[in-house]
Amino acid sequence: MFALPPAISRLNAYPVLDSETQISIQIDVYCTINGLEKLVTSVMTSSFSSQIWNTSKQSEIETEDIEREKSIEQAITYINGELNTKLNGLNPTDGQFDVDTILKDFFSDLQLEVENQPLHRKATTEVCISEDNADAETDKDRRGSKQNKQSPNKKSAKGKCKSEIILPPDSPIKKWLPGTPALSAVSLAICITGAVLKNIPLHDHILKLTDPPLEVDFKYRLPIPMVTLMHCGKLTSGKLNIFKEIMILPAPQVSVKEFIYQVSAIRKYLVRMIMTSYPKWSVNLSTVSQLGAVALPFDRPEYVIDSLLQAAEHAGYIGGKDFFLAINCAAHEILDREKAVYDYVSGSQFKSLEEAVEFWSSLIRSYPCICAIIDPFRKQEGFLWKRLCKSIADQCLVIGDVSAEWPFKCKEVKEPVEKENESGELSEGNNQDAKQQDSYIASGQVFRIQQDTSITDAIEYTKDYKANGYHLIISGCQKEVDSWIKADLAVGLQATFLKTGGLFRKERTDILNRLFIIEQKLMQEDRLATLPNTWKYPKLFPDSVTTE
Repeated sequence: MFALPPAISRLNAYPVLDSETQISIQIDVYCTINGLEKLVTSVMTSSFSSQIWNTSKQSEIETEDIEREKSIEQAITYINGELNTKLNGLNPTDGQFDVDTILKDFFSDLQLEVENQPLHRKATTEVCISEDNADAETDKDRRGSKQNKQSPNKKSAKGKCKSEIILPPDSPIKKWLPGTPALSAVSLAICITGAVLKNIPLHDHILKLTDPPLEVDFKYRLPIPMVTLMHCGKLTSGKLNIFKEIMILPAPQVSVKEFIYQVSAIRKYLVRMIMTSYPKWSVNLSTVSQLGAVALPFDRPEYVIDSLLQAAEHAGYIGGKDFFLAINCAAHEILDREKAVYDYVSGSQFKSLEEAVEFWSSLIRSYPCICAIIDPFRKQEGFLWKRLCKSIADQCLVIGDVSAEWPFKCKEVKEPVEKENESGELSEGNNQDAKQQDSYIASGQVFRIQQDTSITDAIEYTKDYKANGYHLIISGCQKEVDSWIKADLAVGLQATFLKTGGLFRKERTDILNRLFIIEQKLMQEDRLATLPNTWKYPKLFPDSVTTE
């Protein structure tokens, strides 16, 4: 009996509050060890990632909050009930794949049961019909409006009518099965339990789960932290919408320890400069977002970057040499779907789809310290991703987040071809759907453990990414609890970047602090790889230049 390996005896789940006082899940994992039941670990998880944008209506936010609480309550019921029984007796030290398979099968069966219910099939059919009718009516109204504004014979200089731009609708908000957060929460809890029983760090345990196993003399390459310095756009009273999140990254050769001192100094000088140059913004410095950063009402993109570079210069650091910048655009939040333009600066600067590509290309050429942009377009604008990548992918990473769905596959996107009618004119109301593609090209993808994502999923996605030479960015959910886990996850998966959040919330700085602790320990054990001297840009096109 005493020679038997440790086995899961029971799980105990109960509600706790996350960093935003929302209900989340805590799981106690008990195992039978040497014939005795022991509490091995207790884990709080932030397994519910919001799909609500900053532009969402208050009613939508309230609806999601209600659905979230119901889903968490159902997840706790599943964990304490059926999942408790199904996982009993499994060895958490080497049974991660078995655990995740059981979890996936459990929720797949639940989904099939829901889909086979007559009421669900009827409701789904009615929703699809209503959405199709709504889209058809919208297209008809837009064409009618266009015809009323133009005379029948009005043509362009080339004798062709301007084609009307009709954007495809956004992807519908994914409806999670109630209780789905139990999948990611239990998967993560069992993974941590395995690490505790082995008496090794979580990142070592995750690394050992990879297939094939790594060499004995393997040395870690730490992910590069991406720290949020400020927000603009819809989070503020300012006009600048295109910069939702401005992040700072250390140069590739800078250690985490050096970066902590660097980002702390830059933040101090930035705050001091804002209080001196923009005294009316002092109140904004006390307003902190969920990501742990201040929201400042800038009106022009150049002002933001110049202010950061100036603050860094006062602190003794040079942009493009000691540190780099990354910008989260969240383009899906600033697209005017009726006019088919991006609202970059409220009331003064609107960019068409084609102009948006030139905007980013010009900005990157003007500020080479910008090494990454996230979500510059919606995922439906696949041809724009291709054009932008052709323009800047050899000097700036173009990364997807909200714009992509997992599992993410990088596919070739064809250039759009406008069709002409028999008279040689562009057809009135020519639908833009031909120009929009669901698949697109990008340099990398943001990934987070949420809802129905297991540790095995994370390992498989990472393997697929590395095989194709793309970058993986590990990020947390909006509302964090045990956030330090993200650092171990990023290190264990050997991700390229780790998106930590800002410096004004403890649950965000915990991620950066944990990464620093891991770095120090690996250095002591001589298990840390030599830092590279420059960025590596994936080769997305045969004629693109790859920098090693």
